[in-house]
Parts: sequence; structure tokens; C-alpha cells
Amino acid sequence: MSTEEKVQEAAAQSQDDLMQPIKSVEACIEAVVFAAGYPVPYQKLADVTGLSTREVKRFAERISKHYENDNRGIMMLCFKDTCQFCTKEQYAPYIRDSANSILSSSE
Repeated sequence: MSTEEKVQEAAAQSQDDLMQPIKSVEACIEAVVFAAGYPVPYQKLADVTGLSTREVKRFAERISKHYENDNRGIMMLCFKDTCQFCTKEQYAPYIRDSANSILSSSE
């Protein structure tokens, strides 16, 4: 085994050591989709969680319902093959104002 292969194997083992059993599938899906910042395929979430795409889609739809509450500024959109978080349209002016303020202060 070459040195490069040993390093890759050690890195993979280290990553496996960091992975803990999923205590809450919903929380795992929520975290992965939020961190991605783009539509995440249900198949990718199935690969990560060890569930079927059908089960993952059901969890995503349940998460989406949770975020429908009026007291939330974000929502989860569920599409045919993917899901993603986004901000609610009613908060767009505040987001634009905040982004403009940040851009102005960095100049």
C-alpha cells in the first residue's frame, strides 16, 4: 500500500469515527439541507441516513409542515426529487436591506 493510499485510508477511518448514530433523522435531514444552501436530492439524503428515498421524502414533508408556522422566517420547499430551505417572501425587504447594509459597510 502506497503512502497516499495509507493517508486516504486514515482520513476515511477518521471521518467514520466522527460519524455518530443518527439520534433524530429529522434533525439530520434538516441540518444537511440547511447547510447545503441549494436543492438536495432525496437520494443523497437517503445515502446519508441509510433510509429509502420514499422515507426521506416523508421526513422532508414533515419538516416542511413544521416550518409553515407563521412565526418562522424560513421554509423548506419539497420538490419531486429535491428539497431546500429558503426564506419566506414576506421577509425579502428586510433581507435586501440587511444585505445592502453589509455590502455598504465593507466598502
